[in-house]
Amino acid sequence: MSSHAKYHWFLRQSEDFQTNVTGLQPALEGAALALPIIGGAQEFAPVVKGLGAMRVFSIQPAKLQELQEPDAGTNLKSDGSNLASVLQLLAREDRKTLDRLCEVLGTIVPNTTKVRTVKHGKRLSLEFTQEWKSDGKSKSVKFEAFSMSDGTLRALGILSSFFQKSLPTLIAIEEPESTIHPEALGSILDVIRSFARNTQIVVTTQSPELLDAKWIRPEHLRIVTWKDGVTRVCPLGKASVKALQEHLMGAGEQLRSNGLRADEVDVFAANDDQQFELFEEMPA
Repeated sequence: MSSHAKYHWFLRQSEDFQTNVTGLQPALEGAALALPIIGGAQEFAPVVKGLGAMRVFSIQPAKLQELQEPDAGTNLKSDGSNLASVLQLLAREDRKTLDRLCEVLGTIVPNTTKVRTVKHGKRLSLEFTQEWKSDGKSKSVKFEAFSMSDGTLRALGILSSFFQKSLPTLIAIEEPESTIHPEALGSILDVIRSFARNTQIVVTTQSPELLDAKWIRPEHLRIVTWKDGVTRVCPLGKASVKALQEHLMGAGEQLRSNGLRADEVDVFAANDDQQFELFEEMPA
C-alpha cells in the first residue's frame, strides 16, 4: 500500500517499525511507545489529538460531597472530584449553558432550580437551591453537596460531563443507571441523544430501562462478551436485530429475558471485508 491509500497504518513489534507512510522512519527504543513519537506526522496527528481528548467518567458521589481543591475547571475529572471548578467556570464564562444544565437537572430532581459553587476558605463546594410554592407563596431552601442524595450528585456529574466547557472527542459513561431512579434515566438519555450530534458517546449499561428507549436501534448497540480468555465487542446477533426491527421485543425486554445475543464477529479483523464501524453516527 502507498501513503496515498485510504487508511494510514503502522505496525510496531519491539524495535521493528513498519508503515505505509512514505519517509516515516522514527528511531524507537524497545520500551518506547510509537504513537507519541510519530504523532507529529500529519497522517497520525488527528489520532493523537482525538485519543488525548477522550474522557471516561465513573462519577463518585462521595467525591462531590467533599470540599474540592480548585483548578481551571476546563475538563471534568473522571470521578467528578473537580465538579465545583467546572461549574464555576461555566458560571463565569457561559451562564446560558449552566442554566440549561440546571434546567435538565430539575427534570431529574424536582424543584431543584440552581446549582452554584461556594467557597470555604481555599476550597470549593456545591450548593443546591430547591424552590416551590406553598399557599401561593414562593419558598426555597439551600443544601450543600454533603446533604444531597447519591443519585442527585451522580446525575449532576453525568450531566456536567456533557455541559462542561471543553467537550471531549469521546465521552464514555459507566453505568449511568447506578443510584439513579429508572424514571429519571429518560432525561439523561435525551441529553445523550442530543450531544451525540457533536461528539461520540459510549455508554456501558446493564439496565433494561435504559435500553428500552424507543429511539435505540440495532446499530446503536454492541455487546461485550468474554470467550476463550478474550474480551470481544460484537454487534447484535441476527435474531436480536430482527426482534428490534420488527418491534417484537425491545433491547431491554430481550435483556430481561436473557435473549440479547451477540454476533461473534471480530470487529478488529485484519480483513477489510470483515470490518465494520465500531460506533455509528447517531441520527438527528
